[in-house]
Amino acid sequence: MPDAGRLVGLVQFLVGRAEDTAAKKRIGVDTFLKLARQLGINVTRSNLQNMLEQPPLDSLFEPLDPQSQFLVYKGGEQPAPGMPVDRAREVVAKMAKRANPLG
Repeated sequence: MPDAGRLVGLVQFLVGRAEDTAAKKRIGVDTFLKLARQLGINVTRSNLQNMLEQPPLDSLFEPLDPQSQFLVYKGGEQPAPGMPVDRAREVVAKMAKRANPLG
């Protein structure tokens, strides 16, 4: 992967800043892309997933959640998974049925 060394350096810097400031161990996807571009590294939303699955970035970040706007550094807290859409629909349907005085 081209620019791997510079990306690793960027991530290590960002992790250090998060630890120094006791911030959450994550960074917004858009912020990460902007910082990488400022360093002259060609990273886009479309190739970010592939880059995160290859060494050395695969050892620096948790797996990317496509629904999240954040990249989580290894060891950072993963957000609790949301309720699956099908389950949410079932719950809403049951609540609507109970609330309906005719049914």
